[in-house]
Amino acid sequence: MAYNFDRAKESLNSIAVLKQDVYDHSFKAFEELKNTSESLSTYLEKEISSADPRVHFEYKDVNRNEFWLRFGGDVLIFSLHSNVFSFDKEH
Repeated sequence: MAYNFDRAKESLNSIAVLKQDVYDHSFKAFEELKNTSESLSTYLEKEISSADPRVHFEYKDVNRNEFWLRFGGDVLIFSLHSNVFSFDKEH
């Protein structure tokens, strides 16, 4: 059985490039979300805590792929997933 290694190489290369492009774009969008969330948290801490000192807002940068927003007694955890996959359109 003969294998077409050039075709396999092209296919793997195009998949790898696509996955890297998706990750790069996702990372840039996640960085923008982090920056906006940090600014919003600072603003809300000033505005709401002055009205009711029991309510606090806090932004916590965990690492380059995760951050937390704490407000009141709740925590939202944002995490950038580094794998690329797609859902079935019927999902």
